[in-house]
Amino acid sequence: MTILLVEDDDILAFALEKALTKSGYVVCHASDGNSARQLWQHHLPDLVLLDLGLPQRDGLSLLQLMRQEGMTTPVMILTARDGLDDRVTGLDGGADDYLIKPFAIDELFARIRALLRRSPASHPRLQFSDLIWDPQTRTAYIQGEILALTPREAQILEAMLTNPRRSISKERLIALFNSWDKNPGTNAVEVTVFRLRRKLADFGISIETVRSFGYALRMQDDTTFP
Repeated sequence: MTILLVEDDDILAFALEKALTKSGYVVCHASDGNSARQLWQHHLPDLVLLDLGLPQRDGLSLLQLMRQEGMTTPVMILTARDGLDDRVTGLDGGADDYLIKPFAIDELFARIRALLRRSPASHPRLQFSDLIWDPQTRTAYIQGEILALTPREAQILEAMLTNPRRSISKERLIALFNSWDKNPGTNAVEVTVFRLRRKLADFGISIETVRSFGYALRMQDDTTFP
């Protein structure tokens, strides 16, 4: 599960990112509204934790914009604005929940779990031929058997299965690694793709290298490739 944390308080953001990562979530952090919009569009997170008082673009404006663009991601507002009018405005603006700072971390995690359970698209299985990815258990199955993957391999496979046969940039894969692995190494993506490619080869699935861009998942017998 990927969570986009939009918070401009560096101390709070660091503490939340550490706690979320320790609980098994992949965290992307943005400290202003414009970069948050880019990460939201790029990573398609499962949940957004959104502060309202942000530089460049305030949180409510960002939320309304993303809803207008068709983003249905569950959003929990985290803010010190505790007035009734603020809560109503936030919920009417497209938020799914509203938590006032300061808050207990246990309550935050309980609300996160509740939002993810309620979201109809929170745990969709991804499938490509005989390859199935279960994001809830973070387990891959191929021809009915579990495919053993390292955390990095699982991260890349999930990203590719989101849009099979379509190219995914190397920069995006590096960003995924950097969101949870603080020292991935400069060749981490190439090495991980190489190992994952070998694991899939016996099942007729390949990872195509797209020159000067990145990679794409495809069948070995595909006659055309965009």
